Amino acid sequence: MLALGTFAIGTDAYVIAGILSRVANSFDVTVSAAGQLVTVYALAYGLLTPVMAALTEPWPRRRVLWFGLAVFIAGNVLTAVPSSFALTLASRAVAGLVAAVFTPAASATAAALVAPEQRGRALGVVLAGLSGATALGAPLGTLVGSFGDWRLALWFVAALATLAALGVFALLPEVAGSLGLRLRARLAPLADGRVASVLAATTIGMSGVFLVYTYVSVVACASGRRLGTECEVGEPSVSTRRIAQVAAIELDLRRRRAARGCLVTESSRTANSVFRRRCTSNRRRLTRARVLPAMPRATSNHPPTWSNDNAI
Repeated sequence: MLALGTFAIGTDAYVIAGILSRVANSFDVTVSAAGQLVTVYALAYGLLTPVMAALTEPWPRRRVLWFGLAVFIAGNVLTAVPSSFALTLASRAVAGLVAAVFTPAASATAAALVAPEQRGRALGVVLAGLSGATALGAPLGTLVGSFGDWRLALWFVAALATLAALGVFALLPEVAGSLGLRLRARLAPLADGRVASVLAATTIGMSGVFLVYTYVSVVACASGRRLGTECEVGEPSVSTRRIAQVAAIELDLRRRRAARGCLVTESSRTANSVFRRRCTSNRRRLTRARVLPAMPRATSNHPPTWSNDNAI
């Protein structure tokens, strides 16, 4: 159950990358802005892990794990429920915060439940959930999100976390907390330049990896279009549809004004015959395309007129 919990947390961290275009279209924001959903989750998860581990270490492990999964489920449900982009960002930060609670507590609990010689294996099993989320959880979540609304992927993550929470509640024995290291003691190794340099190099390297990973679906779709391959990136955004509608209305007005000008010119006795024929042909083409209604024909006694419905 602990491995399933870390699997759900890892899936939640990576699944947004596969549905990023759909998220951007849903909120009518740019892809780079939608990518901040990944950023706030990662920052809360990475920076607050030592803080939350220090704060919750005296608590019984079962309570910490149950609390972390319960709030994690709530954060994903808030993300999955249609709301504003700001509220969705806040819910991602909440999910990352409680992920920072669960992961160190799960590792410590796994080590406490087995004999000292088996602790390495127990930690490996728990942390395998994070690795498995990259290879299996994120593709599954993306597949679920492709069936309809992208929010189905977050419901999928919430369902995984619910199963893990039920397992923790029913199967995990009680493990007492401890008065371990305080936050200052946990951060003390950073004062060693060698540790800090290795951590900085790791941070830069992993940032590059996950920067590409976050936007890889968008880059792949753009590359596929250049090669003539269709890819699913969601429905057109609200702004795109609005721009298309305004452009269509403007084009329609220009065509109507041009046709009306031709009609007036055609009724003039001084109009050139070649220009009259060109305008008449253009008017017929627009009428057949249903851009313009059928226009009245001019007679020798009465020039053509527009009704109020056809006025520009």
